Amino acid sequence: MSRCCFRSVAVFALTAAIAGAVQAADPVKIRFVLDWKYQGLHAWYFLAQDKGYYKAEGLDVVIDQGEGSAATITKIAGGAYNAGFGDMNAIIQLAAAKPQEAPSSTNAAAPPPAPAEQSGSPTPPISR
Repeated sequence: MSRCCFRSVAVFALTAAIAGAVQAADPVKIRFVLDWKYQGLHAWYFLAQDKGYYKAEGLDVVIDQGEGSAATITKIAGGAYNAGFGDMNAIIQLAAAKPQEAPSSTNAAAPPPAPAEQSGSPTPPISR
């Protein structure tokens, strides 16, 4: 799979789970698979977990490293995972071959990193 700047959240069923999980007594268990090994690109998923955002919405999210964007889509379509971060091209390919098995997709990009000074403090955006 290509690693272009238009990385997509291939399947983000967390959105559906959040909408369906209205403060249930038992947390909704979500298995989430990444597109590749743990990288900075995935930090926002772990930040949300560390800050308790998933738990506050009644979700018990387990995040596993992946083995490539195409494998992520296959694992979700096969039912091994509820959601994942993969590549839009893999979803399109699966939808063309097996429309009944194609997962739904939310096309969203990770937030851009904030520029930081050497002290580690964020710097204000450059106005043009």
